[in-house]
Amino acid sequence: MCYYVVLGVLDPDVVELQHKMLAGNPLFGEQLDLKEPSITPGRTFFFYCRSLIGGFILSAGVAGVINR
Repeated sequence: MCYYVVLGVLDPDVVELQHKMLAGNPLFGEQLDLKEPSITPGRTFFFYCRSLIGGFILSAGVAGVINR
């Protein structure tokens, strides 16, 4: 929720600034595509849940290695 408030309400121009900085990076080059730079509560919640899933998988893998 903090991500939405900071980037969606307080300073929405940060998203475009980040895109310009990444587009200038030779690692990304023309691969970077900014279709919709808007920050909405739904998109924020979706990406947060997606990151939680990755974190749970990572922690399960670490726990499996430690328990062996």
